[in-house]
Amino acid sequence: MIAHLFRLRALVALFAVAWFCISALPAQTNYGGVRGLATDATGAVVAGAVVTLTDESTNISRSAVTTSAGEYTFAAVDPGNYSVTILAPGFTKLTQTHVLVTIGVTTTVDMGMKTGSTAETVEVTADVPLIDTASASNGQTFDQQKLQALPNMGRNPFLFTKLDTNVTFTGDPRFVRFQDQSGSSQLSIAGGPTGTNNYLLDGVPITDSTNRAVIIPSLEATGEMKLQANTFDAEMGRTGGGMFNTSLKSGSNTLHGTLMGLTRQTNWTANSWAYNRTPYVVNGVTVAPQTPRGAAEWYSYAGALGGPIRIPGLYNGRDRTFFWVTEEGYRQRSPLSSTGARFPTALERTGDFSQSGVTLYDPYAAPTGTNRTVIIPNAKIPSSYLSPAGLKIAAALPLPTTTSATGNNTFGNDTLGDRADEFSLKLDHQITKWWGAAASYLHYGSKEPSGNVYQIPYSTANLLYRKVDAINVTSVVTLSPTMVLNAGWGFNRFPNESKRIHTGYDQTQLFPSAYVSQLSSKTFPTITTSGGTTSVLGGSDSGPSDYFSRSFVVGLSKSYGKHTFKTGYVFRSISNVLWSTSSGGGSFTFTGGYTNSTNVASTATGRVGSDIADMLMGLPNSASLGVTPGSFQFNTKYNAVYGQDDFRVNQRLTLNMGVRLEMEPGFHEATNRLTIGLDPLAVYNYGSLTNLRGGVQYAGINSAKTYTSDYSSFKVAPRVGVAYGILPKMTVRGGFGVFFAPSSFSPTTNYSPGYAPSASYSGPSGVAALPANSHPLDAPQNLYSASALVPSGNTLGYAAGIGGSLNFIDPVRRSPFVYQYSADVQYELPAGFALKVGYVGAHGRNLANSFNYNQISSQTRAANGFAYVSGPDAGVKTAAAAPNSTNPIGKAGEYNGVSSGLATTVTNPYYISGGNGLLARTTITRAQSLRPFAQFTDVTYASSLGGTRYNSLAVKLQKRFTHGLTMMATYTWASSWDNLWGASSSLTSSGAGPQDTGNLDMEWARSTTGSPRRFTLNGTYELPFGRGRQHLANINRFMDAIVGGWNYNHVMIVQSGSPLAVTQTSSSTDAGYGAQRPSFAPGEDAHSVCSGGSLLQRLYANKFMATGAYAYGNVPRTLPCLGPGYFNSDISVNKKFHVTERVSAEFRAEALNAFNTVQLAAPGSSNITNGSFGTVNSQIGFNRLIQMGGRIQF
Repeated sequence: MIAHLFRLRALVALFAVAWFCISALPAQTNYGGVRGLATDATGAVVAGAVVTLTDESTNISRSAVTTSAGEYTFAAVDPGNYSVTILAPGFTKLTQTHVLVTIGVTTTVDMGMKTGSTAETVEVTADVPLIDTASASNGQTFDQQKLQALPNMGRNPFLFTKLDTNVTFTGDPRFVRFQDQSGSSQLSIAGGPTGTNNYLLDGVPITDSTNRAVIIPSLEATGEMKLQANTFDAEMGRTGGGMFNTSLKSGSNTLHGTLMGLTRQTNWTANSWAYNRTPYVVNGVTVAPQTPRGAAEWYSYAGALGGPIRIPGLYNGRDRTFFWVTEEGYRQRSPLSSTGARFPTALERTGDFSQSGVTLYDPYAAPTGTNRTVIIPNAKIPSSYLSPAGLKIAAALPLPTTTSATGNNTFGNDTLGDRADEFSLKLDHQITKWWGAAASYLHYGSKEPSGNVYQIPYSTANLLYRKVDAINVTSVVTLSPTMVLNAGWGFNRFPNESKRIHTGYDQTQLFPSAYVSQLSSKTFPTITTSGGTTSVLGGSDSGPSDYFSRSFVVGLSKSYGKHTFKTGYVFRSISNVLWSTSSGGGSFTFTGGYTNSTNVASTATGRVGSDIADMLMGLPNSASLGVTPGSFQFNTKYNAVYGQDDFRVNQRLTLNMGVRLEMEPGFHEATNRLTIGLDPLAVYNYGSLTNLRGGVQYAGINSAKTYTSDYSSFKVAPRVGVAYGILPKMTVRGGFGVFFAPSSFSPTTNYSPGYAPSASYSGPSGVAALPANSHPLDAPQNLYSASALVPSGNTLGYAAGIGGSLNFIDPVRRSPFVYQYSADVQYELPAGFALKVGYVGAHGRNLANSFNYNQISSQTRAANGFAYVSGPDAGVKTAAAAPNSTNPIGKAGEYNGVSSGLATTVTNPYYISGGNGLLARTTITRAQSLRPFAQFTDVTYASSLGGTRYNSLAVKLQKRFTHGLTMMATYTWASSWDNLWGASSSLTSSGAGPQDTGNLDMEWARSTTGSPRRFTLNGTYELPFGRGRQHLANINRFMDAIVGGWNYNHVMIVQSGSPLAVTQTSSSTDAGYGAQRPSFAPGEDAHSVCSGGSLLQRLYANKFMATGAYAYGNVPRTLPCLGPGYFNSDISVNKKFHVTERVSAEFRAEALNAFNTVQLAAPGSSNITNGSFGTVNSQIGFNRLIQMGGRIQF
């Protein structure tokens, strides 16, 4: 009674602490489980037997009692090796050792008991299970052997998942380091959209509001990593694809530690494909047919130590308290070179262009008609024309390194110095025999410079700083032999800050204080030039962004008869804070139009007009300035409850049934500085403008809701699975589940018009003479209306953002979800092999997509000569059709008609003197005037109209580690279709937005993130020579140091390319199209345009034709043509030396991209008139890298 009372008090205390902290462990725990059936020699069940589960590394044990059905279950078991002992009166004591428990898997250990004395003991060793007989869930565990042995580019545990079936990595293979959280999270799992996965570390979520992992744990700190996909367990939630479930290492009763070091050197690295094809140019002179590789060095180090905590004379933590501490970091130096730029000469920066071969027209002289005709004599700008600010800005540019009269005259290079360090600590403590707890802390920091190739003090170069913290505490309480409670809390924070190298610059050195006082960023102004001269000056700090989350979980597991019931509650608070100053330093663009004859940008250096000349005269073609007061604090809260029943009907059949209820309203801002939609029926006035229709809705105003989207209702996610053993070594499994994907929100001020105002300036469009001494750059405060830079907040109501672009989230955007379903057959083969053949399918609904809500409507287009009729599907050969013909082309059956004056200019009915943006123009295009909300430009609408369909056949062959060999090979054939035009992949282009927002069915096409065929292979082979191995087992230590201890490790991925997306340069000004696609030439279709005869030539340009202005092309969003595939082999050779019985040293040599296979980028596909259209001209990934080092382990 007293013991039960003490337990009750402990539970109350545990709940009180957890609720007080309101912090983190979701129900998708990092635990596994053990279950089994106790029977006697006749097959009858044995009830009331005591079963003990003991951790073989810590000697910590738990006990259970078999139910009336003879079943026992241990829930919430940490991954590791265990022994299972069963004892019952009249039976001998039976122990199974080396029972492996992995994340998310319930290991079945059935116990056949023999009649005899309890004093007798029978001990057997369990084999590592090869097939899953307890559930229908799919997944792949990467244990210590794989994590430590297989070569890994960035020492990144998440990237091992690329070796499993139904996984497609869409990021750049180069960027998988500690600081590459975004790149490392670009994976599509089981047909789910990229960026909808969930990441857990010791059961605690480390996923931020953009659905990326905020921290990548060190391999030395990782005990086990499991990819969970098609997991038909109600514990799993808030994912549209899969779960990355990582368990940190724990200490044991024996002190263990490692020291590791690896390095890459320039001479070990192969040259890149691009450099081998590029002449080596020094200061404009070609000195070699190939560019040599740049100097690159990389050093990685790690150390780890773990064991029982001992304080001599005070405390001995053996069998009770353990620690594991890790430190890992790297230093990287890599070259950065420029393709060249053109900077003003010493004469030019004083206004003297007489030696430059350029003709400068006088912008202050009266024109003749529509052209300037007065030429500045000898191209020497009079001193009275020069702007003090322009002269200072030009003086900040470097002097040329060559004397080239035309083209680039300056070349440079830099060496990037990246660094990152990560520390982790985990503590485990057995409080009582029935109560255990663990706590962990991880900290990571990195510094990543962007480079400054021209060594300009005020360049666009920046430094990216990141410092991440993740904390969690978990607890497992055994309430009774059949009931277990687990609870936990935690917190993670990811600050992300990019600073310019000139942060702190005082712009009063350039401009009047009346202007500088308006700036919210103390940086050099952003200076952009065009017309043949490239500038790299200035840029505002992006402002720091903080991502952090807090959560709380409690789960209860109860065994009853043949059932194991689980129920739980999950809470998460996901936040980000933004201090945006991205446009707070001001920007100015110079095009050379003022010194050209027609006021258009100069297009050929050394001919007519000069952007530098415009700068020197203080004549920007355009300028902008933004103001952001204070910080924006965004947050969403997630709640879920679940129930699960795992019903073991008999030894062959198991049923998994569960349901999860979730609620996650959209994001809100702490002080309601956020728009929550657009009211298309709103009627309002603004200044002299009356009866305007369509305006934004602010959170909390006029009884409006305070959060985005419409996720308010409970979401019901049922799960069901079945596993049936049709033969002793063959299991058939299948399952179905509904998974609600997480909403994604990046910190931005785009949804806060009025709170982050910006103003823009456009210079005169004609060639009228400028007033004498007119130098707008010298008084930039006069370029903008003073009121335009004063935050209006929500006081403008519907008129907020008028004259510019708007961004809003659909107020009725639905919760995204994915139906997942699978079926497979698993068969255990001889020699430790297991074969799995299965089908995986997914159907996504309500997925996030964005498009321009302010596109001219189909009715408007029809009224202007663009008939909208039914026609043949895209990709099917059509009758010969010429531009402007009456033959329908395209899926929507559009006529490729004439523009009917949509591009002509009309008087702007929204013009207001002193207005901003669109309101400042006296004329606009007719197309702009016909937009649904013509007082705005683009209105980006974040919707839930996205969908996916995925079907795949997957084959997996695995071998348990026997006879020195372990391996896994997979093959996946997949078909993936969607309308997610914003999805991106390093293997292809995204294809931009939709053509017709009124007919999104036109966007349904092959997925840009899909790969139809994929093969992977990984394995480790211990060469059978040396002490303890098959051959030369008794060799002396000297010879063993030479021929023994060798291991060979290999990782291979072969993947077909992704579907290509083709667009053209839009000829539809102000139509609001997300993209304009070309059309098939007469007689061509989606298959005939594909080039199959050349690795570099992927598309035939002459089989497309340009779509006319304001028309829709009939080329689908993506083609069946595939981009270059992906082939990579990483190989490592390790040699182990046994220093003592407990201490070993290892030499490692690794070849990443061992065969130096070029990973080609997608071909150019955005302009069919470009000479390089359809041709591959660049690479992604990396050339062969050799790294060597050593490891000491004890």
